[in-house]
Amino acid sequence: MIVQPNKQKRQILKKRLVSKHDKLKPQSSKNLIKKLLAEADIKVNGDKLWDIRVYDDRFYERMLKDRNLGLGESYMEGWWDCEHPDEMIYHLLHSGIENKIRENLRYLIRFLPTILINSQSGSRSRIIGIQHYDLGNDLFFSFLDTYKQYSCGYFQATVDLNEAQEKKLDMICAKVDLETTDHVLDIGCGWGGFAKFSACMAGIGKMLR
Repeated sequence: MIVQPNKQKRQILKKRLVSKHDKLKPQSSKNLIKKLLAEADIKVNGDKLWDIRVYDDRFYERMLKDRNLGLGESYMEGWWDCEHPDEMIYHLLHSGIENKIRENLRYLIRFLPTILINSQSGSRSRIIGIQHYDLGNDLFFSFLDTYKQYSCGYFQATVDLNEAQEKKLDMICAKVDLETTDHVLDIGCGWGGFAKFSACMAGIGKMLR
């Protein structure tokens, strides 16, 4: 296969950037992420409600490499915590960090490998969405529970899918303290399973789907 000059140069640049990125010291990643968080008024191991506590230094390289996905997955792995994660996310979103990265060459160079390696695009994401969601309901109904929930169940003291999903739905109703006078808006929860559960089991009088 003949590689076009532009594509060849791009591949060489990508390899060099990735190589340089991999050779950077962990301390460098730590300092960079701390500075970026400081732009959002978030301090590592600070005393504000939205400050984060880092328990594993692998968090910094993970966040630098995978960005928002790395932030979420490293939280799930217990590498960091925050007393009020909602406030922390609010500060991140309203700080304009992405624009600051684009405007700062030093930041941009560090993030270039993940930008170049990301093969996702708007057109490709549409193709993947069509391939995924246009398969027909029979396929999904073959492995989902009776309420057709498309999110994980609560497998406490059970290995049964239907029971785990009912436990999850029951927990949601309890957490939001649903009453018979409440309105339930079921959006993006599958095939209206939560609306059906809350109406039948929690006695909610009115629903919107």
